[in-house]
Amino acid sequence: MKNIVLRVLVFFIGIPFILALILAFPEPQHLVFNVVVILVSALGALELSFFFEKKAAGYRASVFVVPILGASLPLVTLLHILDVVPLDAIILVLTALTSLILTFQVFRSEEADFSHILSSISANVTLIFYPGLFLAYVVRISTLPQASFLLLIFVCSVFFNDTMAYITGMLFGKKSRRVLSISPNKSLVGFIGGFLMSPVVIVVSGLLIPDLFPGPLWRRLLFGGVLGIVTIIGDLVESAMKRSATVKDSGQVIPGRGGLLDSVDSPLFTAPAFFYLYTWLFM
Repeated sequence: MKNIVLRVLVFFIGIPFILALILAFPEPQHLVFNVVVILVSALGALELSFFFEKKAAGYRASVFVVPILGASLPLVTLLHILDVVPLDAIILVLTALTSLILTFQVFRSEEADFSHILSSISANVTLIFYPGLFLAYVVRISTLPQASFLLLIFVCSVFFNDTMAYITGMLFGKKSRRVLSISPNKSLVGFIGGFLMSPVVIVVSGLLIPDLFPGPLWRRLLFGGVLGIVTIIGDLVESAMKRSATVKDSGQVIPGRGGLLDSVDSPLFTAPAFFYLYTWLFM
């Protein structure tokens, strides 16, 4: 029960803070909020690098290089939407970083390190894309019409899902646990409780701001349903990574939740789905 209370308290402090960032600094392109997203991506990549340190033989995370890898894609995406760099800059940065990662392996001087080359390449390339590629879509949501409202709805759809899944699972889901062996403490009741919150948020948002979600009700239900599913998948993907690294949490920076990755794992997968589905269904 203590964990539930702590988690709910963090939710009621953290979510208003995020929403305040979105509403208080809308211009240009929600710059303050997106800078926070970039910092989260950098630190999230650093947390993930420690997973690789535990499991990838010979890999050593650099506290200077890893945050650069993690921040690169959301940073370049933000610079693009601010008209600082062209769209091609994203491909250029990807190519440059991948080339540097590959080239660095040539200069290993110890023969004993040669067997670690593939694991080092795999780890560092992964750190460019996770969480950075997915969080870049949070930045892209800033380009949509009425972006402030959409960012608010995005945040609420994800974290209401996540929090309700935790609460219903802890209170009512003990008999329906072990649905998936990759995350045995999560329950079917928790999945259902969390999933239902996403379409509820979208349908209610459509009632409050009808011009955001034009068209028949089924579009809002489809949109919310897909968000509900991918939010859960995002959480399970990070659970799989933690199981592989044999760690309980990605870090300890957030009481009741663990590390940054433990808090943004769901938004990671939801952001691309939100961006593309919204443009296809409502624009």
